[in-house]
Amino acid sequence: MPRLHLRAMTFNLNVRRSQTNAVGFQGRHPLVGNTLAMSTLKAASLVIVIVGLLFSREQAEIQAVGVRTSDAGTDIVYKLGQYPVISEYGFTAEAGKWSHFPSGFSFTQGNDWEVVSVLVLQPVGILCAFKQYVETPITLHVENSMVVKTTCDRTDAELVRSYIDSFHDPRAYAISHIGWGLNEKARWYQFSVTRQLSSEHLMNALAFYDNVLFSLEPNLELGGTNDTPATWIRRYVDAASGWTICRFLTSVMWCTRPCGSGLILCRAGSLLAQPI
Repeated sequence: MPRLHLRAMTFNLNVRRSQTNAVGFQGRHPLVGNTLAMSTLKAASLVIVIVGLLFSREQAEIQAVGVRTSDAGTDIVYKLGQYPVISEYGFTAEAGKWSHFPSGFSFTQGNDWEVVSVLVLQPVGILCAFKQYVETPITLHVENSMVVKTTCDRTDAELVRSYIDSFHDPRAYAISHIGWGLNEKARWYQFSVTRQLSSEHLMNALAFYDNVLFSLEPNLELGGTNDTPATWIRRYVDAASGWTICRFLTSVMWCTRPCGSGLILCRAGSLLAQPI
């Protein structure tokens, strides 16, 4: 198995072991009551434990802070497991698999009603529905996998709201998939240099390396039930919709992406480990 270079800053945390919380007793360990050690571990992106935390309150407490908040203010939580992870790489040799050429990304969807908190779309992100770059920060407030509020001081937020509202379908605000661009040859700046913008496909914006895809649109491809005709084309670089085809996709750049148990897939736009 090839070795992964995580480019991480590492440290050792040594704790005293006693008879009352010795290794070997499930749920009893040297971190019990050790506030300083617990605070240190909670601040780490990845924790490798050799003192037997299994079935302990401390293990659950450390895992509960696995999601980090970005400098821009994004602090969104996707609970995963209900839907599959799909990879698109431009061809298929598997019965029943659909792919797209060109392509180069992986995506999945949060569990129904289990995406919450705040997503901030920053400049350099791409609003794929309009084939344009975000000019002013847009804040999306998410509750129960639905965008319930959109705020921004400038035109961008009103553009987003007006477009989604035009479908007259509340499902257009439903969170669909979240994805990761993995194509090193796709170009973030494509919309700025093309001479055929009106006919330009979105694949460069969807697949460029290190971006995060956020979407509000139908989720039938993943096995969901939202068939809204609204499609808010997803992809915004640091920041992702349901069954109405209001397809709102946005691409996000230079973000940090935790992925379960504190593992960081990408930090400040640099992919640390290949998701596929």
